[in-house]
This record gives sequence, C-alpha cells and structure tokens, in this order.
Amino acid sequence: IGKNASIHHGVTIGRAFAGEKAGVPTIGYDVVICAETKLLGNIKVGNGAVISANAVVVKDVPANTVVAGIPAKVISEDTNKCFTKEWGEIFSHGYYE
Repeated sequence: IGKNASIHHGVTIGRAFAGEKAGVPTIGYDVVICAETKLLGNIKVGNGAVISANAVVVKDVPANTVVAGIPAKVISEDTNKCFTKEWGEIFSHGYYE
C-alpha cells in the first residue's frame, strides 16, 4: 500500500490462492478506495486511481483513472473531477513524480 492511500470502511483486500491471479493486490500512491470495495488477487492499482464504492476489482487499474462497477471498469481518465480544490491538493500525486 503506497503513501497517502485512503482506504474507507468495509474494504476487502483479498488474496487469490490459485490461478493466474494468485496473490494479493498492490496499491499505489495517492489511491482512494471508497467504501465496501473488493480488491481481489494479484492486481495492481496504479498511482492516483480512484475506486468507487461497492466496486469489485479483479483486473489491474491504470494510474489516474476512476473505476466503478462489478466487475470494475474505467469510467473516467480524469481523477481531478473527483475532488474539490482542497482535496485535490491533498491528493496531489507528488509522491512519485
């Protein structure tokens, strides 16, 4: 789990024990994971990603994208729309640039 990750209540970060996704998720810097989300198996969540509430993530999440749904899919490539100016300054992506 990278610096400045924000993981909200009821999130599951789960291991897959067999198959091509065997392993645990890797979460980048400045990631926001909303409530009740499930991240399952050997997947990578890119820096600056936002994962919506109740999403089920079973594939890699590209950096600076917003994903939602079951299974999770990219719904936006602009995470700046997710935050007010004050929150945008907190999640400034400054740790890895």
